[in-house]
Amino acid sequence: YRVKELHQMSNYMGIPVELRFFPFRAVNFRVFLKIGADLNLLLNSKNDVVFDNANMNTYKSELLALVTPPDPLSVAFHLSGGFKWGKPSKPSLSVEIAFPTYITSDPASNLVEPIIGGGTQISVQIPF
Repeated sequence: YRVKELHQMSNYMGIPVELRFFPFRAVNFRVFLKIGADLNLLLNSKNDVVFDNANMNTYKSELLALVTPPDPLSVAFHLSGGFKWGKPSKPSLSVEIAFPTYITSDPASNLVEPIIGGGTQISVQIPF
């Protein structure tokens, strides 16, 4: 097959589990460390292929049958740190930096093999 593009779209629902530690607490400013995991459950997945030659479209289902489906469960473990500014039970701002995140999944079940990740998160919390 002369394939021009191969697409895989997977939708997961993630359930976060986190533990926060506050080693330093001031009245309005708190530094924290966080360890956690995201449990990701596969909701659906769709594969598609684009051939160099449109006449090859008759082989589309045959080729897509060779693509391994993604894992039904993926877990991402992470460690992060940051600060929270604001009074308890009042609006607050949180800034967090995620250190490398380890992602568990079967390498054969994805077109792209995720191993590690990271990033930042800024959030505003407004209690009701």
